[in-house]
Amino acid sequence: MKKKLLALLLALCCLLSAGSAVAGAAEPPALLPTDPAHTVLRWSLQLGKSYADAPSVPAYADGCIYITSRKSLYKIDAATGEILQTAATVADNGYATKPVCLADGKVFCPLEDGTVQAFDAATLAPLWTVSAAHGGQPVTEITYADGRIYTGFWNDIAEDADFICADAADGTLLWSVTRTGGYYGSGAVVENGRVYFGGDNGNADETAPGRFECRDAGTGALIDSMEIAGNLRCKPALEAHTLYFPTKAGLLYKVELTRSGTFTQAKTLKLGGASTATPVLANGTLYLGVQTAGYQGVAAVIDAQTLQLRCTVATPGYPACAALAVPGEDATAVYLTCNTPPGGIALFTDRADAASAACVTLFTPPEGARNYCLSTIAMGEDGTLFYKNDSGYVFAVAAGDEDPEPEPEPSAPTLWQRIVAWFRGVLAAIRHFFSGLISR
Repeated sequence: MKKKLLALLLALCCLLSAGSAVAGAAEPPALLPTDPAHTVLRWSLQLGKSYADAPSVPAYADGCIYITSRKSLYKIDAATGEILQTAATVADNGYATKPVCLADGKVFCPLEDGTVQAFDAATLAPLWTVSAAHGGQPVTEITYADGRIYTGFWNDIAEDADFICADAADGTLLWSVTRTGGYYGSGAVVENGRVYFGGDNGNADETAPGRFECRDAGTGALIDSMEIAGNLRCKPALEAHTLYFPTKAGLLYKVELTRSGTFTQAKTLKLGGASTATPVLANGTLYLGVQTAGYQGVAAVIDAQTLQLRCTVATPGYPACAALAVPGEDATAVYLTCNTPPGGIALFTDRADAASAACVTLFTPPEGARNYCLSTIAMGEDGTLFYKNDSGYVFAVAAGDEDPEPEPEPSAPTLWQRIVAWFRGVLAAIRHFFSGLISR
């Protein structure tokens, strides 16, 4: 009897446990902000006052935001905006146009004077520092792959600067390449032990020939190179052994790779304007910001297979950074920032084979926090969007509704109001007394 009772209890416990698991699995997925009327500013934090001392582009990992500002590294609670930890850096973060790199349990910070400094991501304890021979501005993002980091620096269009590779464990400089013109935003991608990157061409003529390279990721030995038109100021997109990148000469390149990593004949698409934005791939479609004039631009929607322009989407300004593309069941939500005030977030929804799309302003910063914007957008697990603009503010934007205005507290009655209320009470009592007599 006891065994039967024990078995029954065990079965009941298993049934309850299964019910709990199913209930947990049924929780709704991350909620993305898609409607301006139901998008709110969860929090904002000011860590600078202008483009000259602005915080870096936010990087997200494990519920935290990592940001550099001047000579400090910040670890911030992504849900509340509370500063959890800080650490001093050995150099300034410059114009802070790129995020820190989070990988291998470390935070790799791009800093002035051609410097990269590594910190422990959990404690922000400083680990090591490495510097490029020619110094330079940290305007190229850091790429991590296979225990190594890759990045470039920039001094001026006609001055030398370096692309470096360092050991991520201890900061040992493994190899470097010096180029006249340097590396302005020209990040790297790594595949099969090979690293691919371009840079500036050292010429004031932005349509003059430049060079795109393939090197051994461990030794830096040159494997292949190809001539391209104009400066390359973005990180290439890489998918299915195929590279995509635009140039300031207004061409989008598609380069297929051989088994040995060398380049095949490149295909190009005329964009109608310069581009310094990293292409973003989603469901076989490329999304790319293109400059039309000054600070104005469009988002180009391109079939990655055929390299045909499907449509252009009018945007509030030039989308100079990589978009954030979030694929859904039947459409892709494309979030982007534009390098013009007010420096908010724009959004358009792209449906497969659609001939057009309309862009809406999803979020506008409050007064005092509006400025130009050169920031990619990071996304948390719950769909919250994190970015910054040149006002020095960092923003956390999420789906939701503004809290209703609280009911005003009733004000205390004045002396005159109290006297009037007393007389009204006396009159009411007299009326009640006489009405009682009449009723008798």
